[in-house]
Amino acid sequence: MTRPENYPLHHTIVAIHSGTRFEQEPVNARRTLYGLVRYSLRQEGLIRDDTHMRVYPDRMLILIPADVPKVVVTDRWRAALELRLDQHGADESGALSEVRMAVHAGEVLLVDDLATGAAVHATFRLLDSAAMRFAATPGPLNMIVSDLFFDDVIKGTDEAAAYERIRVDTSTVAWLRTGGPSAAKATRADFAVLYDSEDAEWAEWVAYHLRQAGYSAVLDALALTPGGVTAAIFDRADRLVVVVSPNLSSRESHTAAWLPGNVAAVQVAKGGSTRPFRLLCNIVGVGAEEARRRVFAMLGIVGGADDEPRYPGKTGRLPLPVVRVEPRAPELVLVHAARDGRFAEELAESLTGLVGRRGPLSRISNRSVSANDIDLQTEVYGFVRDADVVVLVVSRNLLATQYGSSRELRVVMDRHEREATVVLPVVYRATSWEDQPFGSLAPLPTGGRPVTEWENRDEALLSVVEGVRFASLELRGGPPMPIDTKASERRSLGEVFTVAGVPTVTFVEPEDFAEFRMALRQPGLGIVLEGPSGIGKTTLLRNAVALDAERLGQVRVLSARNPADLPAITALPEKHEGMVAVDDFQRLYVDLQNRLADYLKLLADNGSRAKRLVLLGIPGTARSLVSVGTDVATRIRVFRLGAAVEGLVMRMIEQGENALNIAFDRKAEISRTSAGSLLTAQMLCWQIAVTAGVEQTEPNRKSVRTDLAHARAKVTERLKLKYHDVVADFITRDRPDEAVCVDLLLDLARAEDGIVKLTGQRAELFTGLRGDHLFHDPRGQRLVVDDPQFRFYLKQLHRDDLLDLAGKRLPIPRDQVFVCYSHQDVHWLTRLQVHLKPLQLDVWSDRRIELGDDWQREITQALARAKAALVLVSADALASDYINSEELPHLLAAAEDGGCRIIPVLVGPSLFHDTPALNRFQGVPAKSTLSELPNHDGERVLADLAAKLSKLFA
Repeated sequence: MTRPENYPLHHTIVAIHSGTRFEQEPVNARRTLYGLVRYSLRQEGLIRDDTHMRVYPDRMLILIPADVPKVVVTDRWRAALELRLDQHGADESGALSEVRMAVHAGEVLLVDDLATGAAVHATFRLLDSAAMRFAATPGPLNMIVSDLFFDDVIKGTDEAAAYERIRVDTSTVAWLRTGGPSAAKATRADFAVLYDSEDAEWAEWVAYHLRQAGYSAVLDALALTPGGVTAAIFDRADRLVVVVSPNLSSRESHTAAWLPGNVAAVQVAKGGSTRPFRLLCNIVGVGAEEARRRVFAMLGIVGGADDEPRYPGKTGRLPLPVVRVEPRAPELVLVHAARDGRFAEELAESLTGLVGRRGPLSRISNRSVSANDIDLQTEVYGFVRDADVVVLVVSRNLLATQYGSSRELRVVMDRHEREATVVLPVVYRATSWEDQPFGSLAPLPTGGRPVTEWENRDEALLSVVEGVRFASLELRGGPPMPIDTKASERRSLGEVFTVAGVPTVTFVEPEDFAEFRMALRQPGLGIVLEGPSGIGKTTLLRNAVALDAERLGQVRVLSARNPADLPAITALPEKHEGMVAVDDFQRLYVDLQNRLADYLKLLADNGSRAKRLVLLGIPGTARSLVSVGTDVATRIRVFRLGAAVEGLVMRMIEQGENALNIAFDRKAEISRTSAGSLLTAQMLCWQIAVTAGVEQTEPNRKSVRTDLAHARAKVTERLKLKYHDVVADFITRDRPDEAVCVDLLLDLARAEDGIVKLTGQRAELFTGLRGDHLFHDPRGQRLVVDDPQFRFYLKQLHRDDLLDLAGKRLPIPRDQVFVCYSHQDVHWLTRLQVHLKPLQLDVWSDRRIELGDDWQREITQALARAKAALVLVSADALASDYINSEELPHLLAAAEDGGCRIIPVLVGPSLFHDTPALNRFQGVPAKSTLSELPNHDGERVLADLAAKLSKLFA
């Protein structure tokens, strides 16, 4: 029998928010607030064993048992909390002066200390509504109660006069406690934009440009509806602007025109009633620039900005980039799973140095997401939508919340595509996130290496902070670019950004460059320069020698990759003059490596000034030399080049900009995409410049639009001719039913240094592999990519494409819950999802299919992965041709194979018991249907079903 605590029970539901965003010292502010809440609850006797309190990163949820009179909550306890907040504000100079509280009542299901149910979601919607966030009520506590709560508890009491009825959205009414007639009025705005709800996009566009021009503006979709015209309209704004379209009735247009003052009308579509208005501008069919000019001319104002919301009308020609004269500092939002809250606070603390008067950011806010969150398919938080920088903390916890398919992320990614915001994935824990909507974006820390895998966590956080800093500076306009004294010298594009050979114009000195030059001068000292391929070892050596040419002479570089150089390398101990560098040392056979190690010792013992030897190789080269003899360690000096820090890549890009007299509009994103590889950054800059028509130094400063997706695609297309056969050969070394080589290739692409350690079992596949682009190192049992262009190419590949190329046929894991239902029963699907959310199962329904997706392919793939299938049985479902011809046969076949368990959920009366294909499976409930049960019993059935699925997937 189900335990009583698993039943939904009636509660008074209270949600509390501090009213401030996650910035400066948010933890202390929240702790203080929650302490005052608990104290006042205890003072009123509301702290009991059955009182449920849960603190989320940005809010607090309180469930008060049904036997406590509800009026105690909104009267006595509310007054006690308000008093405590007043006293705290007097002591702390107004801290916690805008606390928000939402109150509702209803059925709540508690599962593992997580509260869920429609009533909880409704409470959070009230708490986060625009009406609540922008409320200006007296005192430190802003309280809103649901319409149901007001009717049941407050209506008919003396306290009712202190509440004002407001509309939260088109379908929800609530009551805001204003404190009665003497309540303070909201700050008066310059403009109020009145509109029909169907024209919301137009109203937001008009209001946005008014604000960008330095005016305050508020929106009102109800002022012109019957009964909506009140004196409050004139208290809110000095001037009124009406959006006119056929959606606005003739009566509403006449009502607006007869309002006092100079009412201005903006006609956005043909057919609207415009005759009553004295001030009118028509923007039907014009472009965004012309529309803004006409609106401002009518109102007698000037202004404008970039990063604007999408223009709802015809775009016309694209506007030229606009440079802000006094740019505002961008706002940043951290989006993370609730379970990653501690890391989010740690990251926010690291980023606080970027906030303030001298920093590139103005504010850091927090967005916590959980599997128990409000409906992610419909809700969009305004502060996330409007953020300039959105940092996504990527981990399996975030992916489990299904945030990747949320409406909010779709809005954010759309703004990113329109360059109205910057999205920065920060990989916290290793997980497969490349197929997410943000999977193509350049991640932080450098190279996308998860924070948890860094030996030094502070270095990982520093890499993230640097990436955010450069992105924020670029949004703000950044500091003035330094002027290169050689900028007037005409240079070709290939001379500046080199895709092969050694760069000179865009060479940047690493931190220990001076120390490296000094080591080269020291007689007898063997030099080992190690680092990932493409990191710039040869470039560093050549530039260091060129600066000291009089003392060091010329350097002769021999490559183990070049067969023509092998005889000279072999003969070095007998025939060696001047400075010689052996590149790709790891490619030499082990016996030749040992001979050169012995020769290094000999040079050191003799202290030769005429002969110097430098070995260049991958990470671990020095360690392999020491393994030959420990005395080598005292005779060599090792320099290690890791991934270039963000600032070094940015310096290289800026030097190239100066040389060509151009300005990339998104160079911070180029830097992140390069993942610390200077050569990759060179390739991308070259391609972007070519696309923009830059061939040599421009006579006048030229702004270059950065389309990284196009640049990556073009570079990848060229490299495919070179590397396609190499990849195809490698990924077919294992059996057709395994993907060891495919996964290894992807591991190599993700590895920061292009090296993957092999197990003994895996090493057998690659014995003797010594290709031009990757090879097997038998001494270190490693697989190595030592071609930087090949590494870039690998990073553009996807696992599914590689499996197809190799002809792999792997077993598909069954790890999903598939829900088969008729769209007439969608309300039962919603209730089912509410009960399953706390389990964090991957629940698939056709709601996931986006506009433009191949729905047949999406459903077929989901059916193949179903471990459990919930068939919502009703008369509508049994009558559905698609369910009977497509979904049900696949599910029955999977059940026959033993790979999928089918559970019929009887949601309504039907001929289920007369349907042989389904009635052989035990349905729930056993003796009735959900629609025939009392609501309480129906919820119990769904809770029991969720418990069974939890055991099935355990």
